[in-house]
Amino acid sequence: MKPLHTLFLVLSLACAQLCFAHLMPAQQGSINIQGKSAFVAVALPASGLTIGDANRDGRLSTQEASIYQQAIAEQVSARLQLWDGDTQGNIDFIQINAESDASHSGQIANSEDMGTWSFLALIKISFPKEPQALHLRSTFFGTRPDQMQLTMKAIRGDETEVVMLTPQHAQHHFFRSSGQVLGDYIVIGVQHILSGWDHLAFLLTILCIINNWRQGLLLTGAFTVAHSLSLIAALLELVHFNPRWIESAIAISIIIMACLNLLIQRWPGKQKTRWRLFVVFSFGLLHGLGFAASLSAIGLNTQYRVWSLLGFNAGIEIGQLFFLSSLSLFYMATQRYLPGFFHASFKTQWRDRFLIPSTNLLALGVGVYFLLY
Repeated sequence: MKPLHTLFLVLSLACAQLCFAHLMPAQQGSINIQGKSAFVAVALPASGLTIGDANRDGRLSTQEASIYQQAIAEQVSARLQLWDGDTQGNIDFIQINAESDASHSGQIANSEDMGTWSFLALIKISFPKEPQALHLRSTFFGTRPDQMQLTMKAIRGDETEVVMLTPQHAQHHFFRSSGQVLGDYIVIGVQHILSGWDHLAFLLTILCIINNWRQGLLLTGAFTVAHSLSLIAALLELVHFNPRWIESAIAISIIIMACLNLLIQRWPGKQKTRWRLFVVFSFGLLHGLGFAASLSAIGLNTQYRVWSLLGFNAGIEIGQLFFLSSLSLFYMATQRYLPGFFHASFKTQWRDRFLIPSTNLLALGVGVYFLLY
């Protein structure tokens, strides 16, 4: 019965392709796990093809789909893969369908087939055993900004999970436990903060003005609370923003913070601390929105949204703590191991007249770079 059941599902997919072509939104798809097999239906952008779009207009006509059926199928097979742990699924069946966008909208087709922006791929993938560690990898994205993501819904019995893939997050493990999801997003958070030069530059501007551990806890705590609040608010859709504007605003925050550090050295201590605390907290809100934009591009785990959010935020804090601790240890080492014949006052002047200004100038340069480029 199982072979007949599988054959029936394959034939059903093939016969239903016209219906799917009308109903499947662009850059979206589904993965239905049935025993040892996975049945995939996905709408992919024609502009992502290297072979098939003969006239390079970003559309795939029915004639192009017919002529290049095998070449397109090979590209989809190579760039959209399902794995069970370390075992790649074997493609048993793949069908490519392209139907004119004019017929989708109910318009009368012209004599010339204008083609479609996205084509439908129907795929049957088999595994040696029922997949328990389903892993999706995709590098099939289009050239237009609205074609740089792929939303996939995986179904296995009563379990359902949705993921959004992007060129920056091109793979995903489905149906993982809450602990595994937490660990995954902690790693993502650490990697994000340690590879984000704009965020690290802002942390530099905070670090170089810390005079004691209490002030350090106060300033870094203000930044942590602020970016955590705005991150959560954005992901709960309590705040809406344009990611491009936020990127520019973060760059401006680095520039302002560096300039303030260079200009207000002569302010009274308490007044200077209060102003810096206010500025750090305010700009921390901006950086939290930047974290939210990055996490939105990656996507929260749909089964464990809270765990993935907590993991990402914890990863941000771990990476931030590692960065600040490493630089603090380096600074203390330079203070301790400077040649002994240098007087203590020289070490203080070296910090105030060279280390702090040069660090802020470095951060200023990073901010200007991110603002302009």
